[in-house]
Amino acid sequence: METKDLLLPLIAALWGCTTLVFSATIELNKIRDRVILGQDAGQPIPPEHQKHIMHNDWKPMTACIIFVCLSFSALAASSPWLLTQRTLEASLIAGGVAVFSAFMGLIWIPAARADWRAMNTAYEHHLADSRGT
Repeated sequence: METKDLLLPLIAALWGCTTLVFSATIELNKIRDRVILGQDAGQPIPPEHQKHIMHNDWKPMTACIIFVCLSFSALAASSPWLLTQRTLEASLIAGGVAVFSAFMGLIWIPAARADWRAMNTAYEHHLADSRGT
């Protein structure tokens, strides 16, 4: 296997990983917005269901996206060892893809924490409203 044989699979996998992140961002934002607004398609969502959505939809999907990005980064970083003759070009390409993938995964962490705090605050507000306090 030569350096050129490594380039296309890495670029294709990076494209796939990026597409997954963009698609997940859209879905996670929809989930976040439903919890924060307390409604779905104009219908109110009970606070208990909001908490369920947060823990069983949003949290696992967010963790999965972070895991996928970091796993792909590790895979990309180790890919030059698949070559019969490792070259600087292959290492640079793989390293660049690995850094980009790791960045995609790591950038989710502060964003996810901010979204979680916003959802939790909205949930507590909706819970207090439902109890009439």
